[in-house]
Amino acid sequence: MTPSTGPITSATVEAQLAGVLAISAVAGPARISAGVQRPSLTLTATNSGGADVMLSDLPPPVAATTGSAAVAIVSQPASASGLVLHSGGSRDFTWTFDASGSGTVSWRSSASATESNTGATLAPAAASTAALAIEAPAALALSLAASPLRVSAGLQRVQVALTATNTGGASLRLDPLPAPTLRATGSAAAAVAVSPPSAGGTVLAGGASQTFSWQYDVSGSGTLAFAATASGTDADSGTPVSPPAASAPAVEAQAPGALAATATASPGQVSAGLQQVSLVLTLQNSGGAAVRLDALPTPIVTAGGSAAASLSSSPPSPAGDLLAGGATRIFTWVWNASGSGTLAFSCSASGTDANAGVAIAGVTAASQPVTVQAPGALSVSASVSPASASAGQNPVSLTLIVRNTGGADVRLDALPAPAIAAAGSAGATLAGAPASAADTVLGGGSSANFTWRYDVSGSGTVSFTASASGVEANSQRALNPAPVTSSPISVQRPGQLSIAASASPAQVSAGLQQVALSVVLQNTGEADVILDTVPQPAVTSAGNASANVGGSPPSATGTVLPGGASKSMIWTWNMGGAGTVSFTASATGHDGNSGAAIAPAPAPAGPVTVQTSGALSLSIAATPTQVSAGLQQVSVTLSATNTGGASVVLDALAPPTVASGGSAAATLLTSPASPAGSTLSGGSTRSFVWTWSISGAGTLAFTAGASGKDANSGNAIAPVPVTSSTVVVQQPAALSLSASATPAKVSAGLQRVSLALSLTNPGGAAVRLDALPPPTVTTTGTVAATLFSAPASPAGTLLSGGATTIFTWQYDVSGSGSLSLSGSANGTDANSGIARAAGPMAAPAVTVQRPAGLTLSSSLSPSTLSAGLQQLSLLLQATNPGEAGAVLAALPAPTIVTTGSASASVVSNPPSAAGTILAGGATRSFTWTYSVAGSGTLSFTASASGSDENSGTPLTPPAAPAGSATVQKPATLTIASVIASPSLAHLGDAIDVSVAARNDGEASAADVALSGISASATATQAGSPTSAQTIPGGGSAVFHIPFVAQSEGSFTLTTGATGRDVNAGTSLTASNVTSAPINITAIEVAITSPDNRATLQAGASLQVVASAWNTAGATITQLSLSATGPATVAAPASISGSRQTVGGTFSVSANANAAAGSIITLVASATDAARAIVSSTPVTMTVRRPSRTRRCPPPGRRLRRRLPPSRAASCAASRPETR
Repeated sequence: MTPSTGPITSATVEAQLAGVLAISAVAGPARISAGVQRPSLTLTATNSGGADVMLSDLPPPVAATTGSAAVAIVSQPASASGLVLHSGGSRDFTWTFDASGSGTVSWRSSASATESNTGATLAPAAASTAALAIEAPAALALSLAASPLRVSAGLQRVQVALTATNTGGASLRLDPLPAPTLRATGSAAAAVAVSPPSAGGTVLAGGASQTFSWQYDVSGSGTLAFAATASGTDADSGTPVSPPAASAPAVEAQAPGALAATATASPGQVSAGLQQVSLVLTLQNSGGAAVRLDALPTPIVTAGGSAAASLSSSPPSPAGDLLAGGATRIFTWVWNASGSGTLAFSCSASGTDANAGVAIAGVTAASQPVTVQAPGALSVSASVSPASASAGQNPVSLTLIVRNTGGADVRLDALPAPAIAAAGSAGATLAGAPASAADTVLGGGSSANFTWRYDVSGSGTVSFTASASGVEANSQRALNPAPVTSSPISVQRPGQLSIAASASPAQVSAGLQQVALSVVLQNTGEADVILDTVPQPAVTSAGNASANVGGSPPSATGTVLPGGASKSMIWTWNMGGAGTVSFTASATGHDGNSGAAIAPAPAPAGPVTVQTSGALSLSIAATPTQVSAGLQQVSVTLSATNTGGASVVLDALAPPTVASGGSAAATLLTSPASPAGSTLSGGSTRSFVWTWSISGAGTLAFTAGASGKDANSGNAIAPVPVTSSTVVVQQPAALSLSASATPAKVSAGLQRVSLALSLTNPGGAAVRLDALPPPTVTTTGTVAATLFSAPASPAGTLLSGGATTIFTWQYDVSGSGSLSLSGSANGTDANSGIARAAGPMAAPAVTVQRPAGLTLSSSLSPSTLSAGLQQLSLLLQATNPGEAGAVLAALPAPTIVTTGSASASVVSNPPSAAGTILAGGATRSFTWTYSVAGSGTLSFTASASGSDENSGTPLTPPAAPAGSATVQKPATLTIASVIASPSLAHLGDAIDVSVAARNDGEASAADVALSGISASATATQAGSPTSAQTIPGGGSAVFHIPFVAQSEGSFTLTTGATGRDVNAGTSLTASNVTSAPINITAIEVAITSPDNRATLQAGASLQVVASAWNTAGATITQLSLSATGPATVAAPASISGSRQTVGGTFSVSANANAAAGSIITLVASATDAARAIVSSTPVTMTVRRPSRTRRCPPPGRRLRRRLPPSRAASCAASRPETR
């Protein structure tokens, strides 16, 4: 069963609008002098909804700055965390900041909260403030200029200009200017002639300048140094600004100029036609002021003798040039001189005082006379003696005659050694030289002799070439006459005597024959030989032989033997006994040139043999006894011996007979000359040799005989023929050779070269090998080969027929080029001993290469670039400094190190290098291209590796750093401000428009110039804007445009700017900005009465008359008077008007308690219809001490005594103005 219930009512629920958080921000003040004032930021948080909101902690405001402006938090509000804002409630939060730099600053502030009902987070958009201008504090820089810096006293005024420049950013309000101070030296003095208008109250905008000028009258002589100062207050903060005083360069007051002159002519002595005469005029200003020179007249020439001068060159005209006080100037004329005699010169000069323009009296100066001479000249001649000489025996002499054929002196140089020209083998050696001729002076027409002595040698002719040089004493011109050559001297080898003697016949039968002794005397030299004595030859006997003179030649004493000639003399002798007889011949003489004695060695002849009758004995031999067919010949030698004493006259020989065995055969090649009719002396043996070529294989035997007759008696001699021993005949041995070198290409220091020689005996007989000669090593380039191992020596080893053996050498190699190896082998035929040689045989050349190497270098381009505008190239260059190829491996990706926010992304990679062979000496480049972003630096390192192509040795060079590239934010261009100053200009005043351009990027902005300039018609542009500038990243530049005020009204200027990013070259443009307007007016305001001499007693009053007028036609709407100091202006202090000229009289009263000596300053101001306000020059009055009352006389009354000036002025000021 379901229970039943009554109605139920819930608790009351309050419905609210959702809580809403709204924020706003405001900052101030609008303009701040950095470092002097502090800006503040107030954030207001409001709940514009219904439900409560609870605030979260506030984040610090975010500052946005331009230029160099910067801010730092000094104080901040208490934490907002947990604060509850009820519906419609609000709360302020304030931060204060220190400001620095120059530019603008604005803030973005945010806040968040939690909605109390829903717990939702409330985060309204951040609130931004208006931008505040942060300016550098006003600063005052002063410069003072005085001109002209040099004046003639009493004739010129000095202008002193003080330029005040506000080098800060905030405006500067100037105080009144004090007059410059003066410091004088000497008798110089200056008095103010003209002063500038008062500067009090003038406002100088940041960067603006204004110049104030005084003029002074000058007197006396000396220097004038001016100094001036100025002061003011910072328009933003009111801080006083007082820079140091500025000084101007000292002004010099001078005395008038005056001229003095001297003239010199040089050189004092010249050679006509060779030298020029220089006339030097020295002109001096002996005064103080500069002299403006006139043109110089041509100098006057006075000549003596036949001397003459023609003008060659003149100095540039000094007309109009300034010669400073005390200064000297030199003018030079150059003259060509001719003839002979003297020349004198005179010249003059004049000018005007450069300061006063007064003519200066001319001056004249005369030079000393110059002597003119004919030029000096040199000639040379040479002689030698004697005409001929015997080498090593006769000395010869050379004499050089030097003459001065001119007029002026000649100073000789040191003489060079004469040159020797020899023919044949002749030669000459210096034995003595003359004293040095250096600095010897030859007068005109004089001469000097210089002699050298020489020893001679060899054979032929000798001649000498000598020369002399000097300097012409006047002109110092070098004199170099042509060298002279002497006549040749005949040099002969000394006479030499040789003796030759011969006796015939050499063999005789005693008592049957005579012996003739022939003596030949020969001159083997070149000089004549004169014979002195030729005695009878001496005789020497052996055994029982004897010799007696049978006949003698005529005497040879006094006979002359020319060089190479000979003389024969014959003696006959009768012979006896048995044995030998010898002769000795001798002679003496002397040299035909030098007379030197000649005594040659005696000459022997013989011995002559005296014999008995002869007999024959025979023997035969065949050699060698074993031969290799075709390689060896067999010699058959028949020996015939005369066993008697007398000679045997031999008959013709019959050829030997040959007996062969097997296939051996012999062919006669050569036979001995026939001995038919020749004699065989007693006891002597004569051999006769037949040569046979051999072929086949087997044995050979030879049989031969000989016959003759006794040389003296003619009896026949016929011994029995003889047979040789048997000769064995064999096939000859032979050698062949082949060579190989491996490998064909090597890397020096990494591989060895092997040479294999294969030696074969293709013959039958054995070969007895010799020691193997070292292989011949031939290299090109820088290759060097060092033997590492060699085979054992085969010396004495027999290589049998058909056998082969191999010999191997190994070499270490270095350098670069080619290596050629060749080998050879030698031996002897084992039978005949005949040498057998194979080779040399060259193996194919081996290429030797320096091992492959790998060097890396890398670079980046460009080094600085703008992100997003340019790409970065990384270039890796791999170079193989060796010669062997380098096999490259695949390239790893370069490593990148970044700073800041800079980043790089690869755009393109180089082709793969894997397997590529880099030839020796070659370089290969690999390029990566990257796009860049952010800001900072990118540093790259690239690497590569490989192996030696020949040896496979790995190549792992160090990685190559490419350096770093700077990535910058692109340049931007903004017009930060356009300011026209001053804020109020009169017609004709200069107006300066300063334009500040700012680059908020990092890359520099180049060629930045103003563009699109337009200005109001109330002023005319007076010059060109500042030329184009480069603005660094984050920097700014100021441009100035000069204008002149032309008509009344407001003036504004609008301009933009253009430039380019210095990295990428892309164009930059700044939007146009317009300056705040300034006013141009023609209003003039003046207080006409009283003037600065007026005084006023405390509690008293006086009438002030002021006027305002506008020459350009605009109406004056108001004229006012203000007073500062202990005084008040009675009402009305202002007068309204609507005319171009408005005047008025105002009453000014000194305070009753005003102290005596106090200053009251009065200023009148006028406003025109354009609301331009102009102030007058201030008038100051002094509060005087109280005095008894003196009445002023009625107007127009004649007085017996004149009133004092101060009272007269006071009375005049107190009378109402009559209009």
